[in-house]
Amino acid sequence: MVTIVLSILFLNYVGSRFNLINFITDCNILREFDLFSLGLGTDGCVWLTLELINIPVSTNTNIKGATELREEFIKNLRKTAVKFYENAKSDYKQILNENKGKSGIYLWYNRINGHTYVGQSKNLGDTRVGRLVNYYKDGYLNSRTRGNSLIRKALLKYGHENFSLIILEYCPIDLLDIREQHWLDFLEPYYNILNFVKSSRGYKHTLDALNKMRGPRPNYKLTPEHLAKLASSAKNRIYDKSFRDAISERKGFTLYVYDKLGKLLNTYPSVIKFKEAYGIKLHHKTLYKQISQGTLINGLIISFTPISSLDVQHSSIVSTVNNKLRARQIQLTNIVNPELTKTLSSITAAAAYIKQVDGRCDKGSMRKYIHSDKLYHNTWKLHEV
Repeated sequence: MVTIVLSILFLNYVGSRFNLINFITDCNILREFDLFSLGLGTDGCVWLTLELINIPVSTNTNIKGATELREEFIKNLRKTAVKFYENAKSDYKQILNENKGKSGIYLWYNRINGHTYVGQSKNLGDTRVGRLVNYYKDGYLNSRTRGNSLIRKALLKYGHENFSLIILEYCPIDLLDIREQHWLDFLEPYYNILNFVKSSRGYKHTLDALNKMRGPRPNYKLTPEHLAKLASSAKNRIYDKSFRDAISERKGFTLYVYDKLGKLLNTYPSVIKFKEAYGIKLHHKTLYKQISQGTLINGLIISFTPISSLDVQHSSIVSTVNNKLRARQIQLTNIVNPELTKTLSSITAAAAYIKQVDGRCDKGSMRKYIHSDKLYHNTWKLHEV
């Protein structure tokens, strides 16, 4: 005859000790044990200690196994869950409203076949970036780029009305992976393809990886359907002031405005903004040309790159009259193939050379890149000699 003491971590239960005792009692977990006690661990988890007193070693105590515990837990979801939503379709608004801004572990339960899916989210109910709202979007459920998801297929096949959504627990974001892994181990959900939590939260890409992602994708081609959607989106886009400002900030060439002594007066994110500020009526391509040639604009020195007063004193900036017909040599530096680097007698000759190499070139666009840190065709560095 021996005394057996079992001390186990009980589901990392979130809730009151009273509710846990009720659940254990309802599941008949304690019927084979003489004594039990509950204790709260330092990590907030509940420990359940069970004692079997004076049990013959050879006696089969018929203690419930993991499978039976799992089945009992599923049957009692209404009592054990933090939140239980019977019909995921009709309870849609309630699900999002009650879980907005909360992080935790959720469970999809198929009431037809009993299959489950466990997931996590740092924002469960947000209608814009929340996790749960995605399961109600046709674009997400029918996506062909998100892998072979069993839960998405099941939601499409059976419909949300045949699923219940359960919030197993709320927990801090930094514990989501640990808690999800716990529920994966305990429930062994059918719809989860992976048995282990795989999260990239907090991961930072290396500089080399970022450069590769920013670079060209020679093997990637848009499908006709994708191109049609892009065209439709562009036609229906509203080009308001905020949109234009964002484009100007992202694609514009910063202009530095100096007086004749080289004192910096102002900077502008694009030629268009500069034109608006000074009321200049010139076409922006003509303005690009005059700036790249060093022509004074309204008696001001305009540059695509910062200059010092010493640069101004030794610069070749001249008036519009004697600069009009003067051709400037253009140095082309090819950063991909240095052997193609060359100095041409004019921007026209430089444009012809690039067109011969790349098969395309626009002289007007080239002027924007002269003395700029940006690369023309992502390959050429342009500099006026």
